[in-house]
Amino acid sequence: MRGNTKALPLTVNFKIHSIIKDEIVKGSLPQKYAKRLGFILDGIEGESIYSTMVRNNVAFKTVQKWRIRWESSVSELITFCDHGVKHKPAKDYEIFKNILDILSDEQRLGAPKRITIDQEEKIRALACCKPADYGIEHTNWTRETLAHVSKSLE
Repeated sequence: MRGNTKALPLTVNFKIHSIIKDEIVKGSLPQKYAKRLGFILDGIEGESIYSTMVRNNVAFKTVQKWRIRWESSVSELITFCDHGVKHKPAKDYEIFKNILDILSDEQRLGAPKRITIDQEEKIRALACCKPADYGIEHTNWTRETLAHVSKSLE
């Protein structure tokens, strides 16, 4: 049956394994990190991606993504764990911070700006003035009035 055979365990040393187990037991992590750490802990203990997927009710690709990310970063983590900074062994909280960095979402790009930097600077300067200076009877600017007045000044 699919998923019953033990997978090759993910690579870690004893210290990293115990830090992960301790943090999961504490139960104080945000859910996304707790789940991802669970995927990694299952892998460390030799569970297949399939069995982890079924137990956690997530997609195969989700478990696979975090295990691949782990495997691509774990050698640096082990080196940091053993040598720390300036050849002083790393403290547990420093190691755990690095673990969370590995399991963090990657930065996403936002939508491209619709206005130029020059237009942005003009709008900012306009917003520092009073609407009455431009014949507007409001006491405060709205986005619409700022846009309208800035276009009329071009």
